[in-house]
Amino acid sequence: MTFLFWFLFFIVSFLSVLTSIFFKNGQTIQIVLLPAIFFLVYFVFQSKKNIKRNYFFRDKNKVFILIFGSSLIWLFNAAFVFDISAIFEGGNNFTFLIPSKDSFFYGRLSEQLLSSKYETVFAFHEDSKAALGTTPYHYFELWLSAFFVKIFSVSGYIAYSLFTIPLLQICTWIGILAIYEQKNYFKLGFKVFLYSVGLLFLAGIYFPFYTEIKGFQSTYWLTNSIFTGLSEHYFFWIAVFLCFQNQNYRACSWVIFMIPIVSPTLWAACWTGLFFIGILLLHQQKLVFLKTYKLEIIAFFLIPLCYFLFYYFTKSFQSVVNIDISILVLSESNISLLGILKELTLYLFGFFVIYILFLILFYSEIIFFFRTFQKKSAILFFIGGVLGGVLFYILLPFHQERFQFLRNFILPFIQVSIIYFFITKQNYLNSKVKILFSFLLLYGFGFTLHWFWKETQPNQVYSQTYLNSIENKLIQKKELKRGAILHTSDYYDDKLLFNQNENFEIEGRYLAFKTSLEGFYNLDMVCIDYQNRATSSFSETDIFAVWLNKKLQNQILNEKMICDDSLKWLFVKEKKLDFVVIGKNVSIPSEIQSKIQFQVQDSKSGEVFLRLR
Repeated sequence: MTFLFWFLFFIVSFLSVLTSIFFKNGQTIQIVLLPAIFFLVYFVFQSKKNIKRNYFFRDKNKVFILIFGSSLIWLFNAAFVFDISAIFEGGNNFTFLIPSKDSFFYGRLSEQLLSSKYETVFAFHEDSKAALGTTPYHYFELWLSAFFVKIFSVSGYIAYSLFTIPLLQICTWIGILAIYEQKNYFKLGFKVFLYSVGLLFLAGIYFPFYTEIKGFQSTYWLTNSIFTGLSEHYFFWIAVFLCFQNQNYRACSWVIFMIPIVSPTLWAACWTGLFFIGILLLHQQKLVFLKTYKLEIIAFFLIPLCYFLFYYFTKSFQSVVNIDISILVLSESNISLLGILKELTLYLFGFFVIYILFLILFYSEIIFFFRTFQKKSAILFFIGGVLGGVLFYILLPFHQERFQFLRNFILPFIQVSIIYFFITKQNYLNSKVKILFSFLLLYGFGFTLHWFWKETQPNQVYSQTYLNSIENKLIQKKELKRGAILHTSDYYDDKLLFNQNENFEIEGRYLAFKTSLEGFYNLDMVCIDYQNRATSSFSETDIFAVWLNKKLQNQILNEKMICDDSLKWLFVKEKKLDFVVIGKNVSIPSEIQSKIQFQVQDSKSGEVFLRLR
């Protein structure tokens, strides 16, 4: 299993990296990953220990279990993409459930990366000069999805949800089996199979009453298994622990070098953790450490330098904003260092709360387990990683993703650590501990089901009749290319419109499963900002905001006119949009009325869809 895991690990890694290099002509941050992968290949297979090409395919039992387990993992993901209830209701065709917004966005971006000029999270907005240039993001899984989009001619959402994520989870599961294999008592039987699959559902423990306790509100979003997010993180951390199990610390360090490029939020955690380990080894081994790990020491400084230089030379240096970088920026908020520390303390306390049962359950075993230097070094790395995340959290208190500096490191690291600990100490745990641990895994399975149900069964904004009428008349014919959504100013106080266009797209499955729609603009966002803060700040990637800003600079309009409906209709006219979704009581100008080809009103939201000539 160990050889199979590394074989799949390198296949998946090369697929993602080479796809990005090919479609971006080398202008991709993943080009930094390429030499790291080659070094990792060398250090993994240089050590022959436990890396044997055991011909598992000759063992029919193992082949069956691998196929069966992989199929279960895929089906578990597919169950929340397809509406399987249609089968029991006598339906002939699969229908799709409403996708989660994150999966929906990642799928769209995977498609767009194939044709966009730059590797950027703003690939949808290339008609804005300020969006031209590269931006950091977790591209590893997106490029893997893009590969499947190209090969199988499916939508990005289908590629992400039914190919990329299950593949990463299957590889992680095989990695768990590889940890079992490296113990002498390994035998791929029914018991090992159940535990290995069950460990994928490992998650922190959340109770509903936590939301009623001040400071505990974040625990729900911290309670995650591999199925509810961060699959690519588990994919890499299981590789780290496999190297750790073999005492192949050089390979271990090279996997960690790759992780921040895969997920930029982990730069602080990974590099601080490595720094702590380096200082400890330097103190103990002195010149021996410098000679043994000289390549890793060079990489420690060279990789972040290459990362910085890549974005320095390829990012956009243009700007179209005069006040804020983003309309969602928090830099004008009144926040003190004491407030940041309080927020941070409560957030970290949330991790303790969801894992306290595991600490109680394994307390005596954990104390014994971490007495050796090898295990102490793992604890030191974790402490360093947490401190690095805390440092970035304090230095960037207005960063929209500041919580991820800690969450994206702590969650997968702790859960893979618990998996590793349980497997390696399984023969020494008493039966009561194993039974209780099994119940905790069942809880994780139940929580995952609940999480998927909540994500895929939201309160639908639009009636299905309305969506079906648009689907049948226009979408299937691929007549719609670019559109917009707008409301009257009296609607802004009633509902936050940030995700209004996404609601329309997701509930209608227009971009989740089809690739014909090019752009859909929310013409209300800048007005929400204007109403709330009485300032005309614009987002560089809000096309309507950019358009308004140019009008301001050219003195075509003044700030008092920003939220005037006539400007929204002027934007629709100038951009030659194919369709518009308007809210209740929005008056339609006569010149627009003459262009209406088809319209339908939603009985639930009151909004009206207009197809324009």
